[in-house]
Amino acid sequence: MGGYRKLLTLIEKDFFEFFSSKSWIVILVLPLFITFLYSVIYRQAETKIFTVACSSNVNPVIHEIFKAPQLKLKIYQDLNQAKIDLAAAKIDGVILESSNNSGPIKLLVDKAHAAEAAFVANAINLSIIQAFSRKNMPIIKLIYLNRTVPTRWISLPIWLIQIILTVCLLQAAAAVSDEKERQTIHSLLVSPMTFHDYIASKMIWNALIGTGSVLLTLILTGAVVNYGAILTYSFLGCLVYAAVSILIGLLSPSALFARTIATLTYIVSALPMMVKDLSFHWKGILNLLPSNLIMYGLERALLPNPFNGIFLLNIAVILTETLFLIAITYMALKHKADF
Repeated sequence: MGGYRKLLTLIEKDFFEFFSSKSWIVILVLPLFITFLYSVIYRQAETKIFTVACSSNVNPVIHEIFKAPQLKLKIYQDLNQAKIDLAAAKIDGVILESSNNSGPIKLLVDKAHAAEAAFVANAINLSIIQAFSRKNMPIIKLIYLNRTVPTRWISLPIWLIQIILTVCLLQAAAAVSDEKERQTIHSLLVSPMTFHDYIASKMIWNALIGTGSVLLTLILTGAVVNYGAILTYSFLGCLVYAAVSILIGLLSPSALFARTIATLTYIVSALPMMVKDLSFHWKGILNLLPSNLIMYGLERALLPNPFNGIFLLNIAVILTETLFLIAITYMALKHKADF
């Protein structure tokens, strides 16, 4: 029982240090920021009705396209007035007259609202497909637990990875290196606490706050996910990057150097997300990165049945990588008196 009490004491120390500093603001701000994106920006893109102007003698085909519920056609006698309203953000686009009825639809948009312009174009293209596809052509509709999956959740795993990397890598590495510079670690190790207790408490604490931040994000956004699968991979991801942060923090000669190495590690870990949709010969090497394995698990959590053989194999690989990092840390520091 003595070991458990020492562990709880160290976690309690981290708890009070965490909330007495400004670190807790990051844990709170990230979920609030992501919630804002999903509740306001992404939801607006899915539900907003786009108003597009056209002349009174517009091609009848245009009227057929704009029967979609997400599109609204507004008739103008003078398109110059429509362009003025577009610049004032009163409408989302203007259909320019074309002498060729079979040619492409020319949509005038405001460059200052490029993101909304893309949403308008996507809504029109989708309406064209639905309006002019053959009646016997099947339309794909993704269903999740008897509900349609909103497209905004597709990017959720990327934001959750950002939380894990920020909380359990950048912030944790800085905290460990700061403790080393203040010689707090030395004070702990001359007490009944051991190096094993220190590593275990740091990993548990960072895994708890990282997973807690992910859980808070899921609750605030009301994400349509498999909570068991997503929290499993989030916790494992927090563990592996907590191990990385401890290694960086303890082996770095200064806090500034630790922050620099942690930032570089962050960039390398984010690489699978940046090249996810690209194809190149050595892309398979990225599977060795924990972030790629975590991303797979978080993406599977969007499916009705996320658990499969690869899902469970990745869990075993992440645990192995975590233990390997802990072993490296212990071996590197076992005979190093001044760290």
